[in-house]
Amino acid sequence: MKISADDARRWGMVSTIGPLFGVSVVLGWLAGSWLDRRFGTDPAFMVTGLLVGSAAGFIEVFRILKRIQR
Repeated sequence: MKISADDARRWGMVSTIGPLFGVSVVLGWLAGSWLDRRFGTDPAFMVTGLLVGSAAGFIEVFRILKRIQR
């Protein structure tokens, strides 16, 4: 079974989805936690950071999937 260059590129793009989404969520959480410590607003910014990070992750996942479908 021979894998074409396009298939390999698609699999490479698919393999980035998990880490990309995880990093987005973690960065949102870290930024929110830092803001909570700085302003004493526990857990308002942390929750907001998680939501923003999740939304950013979903948006990027959809962009990748759209690119794969082409």
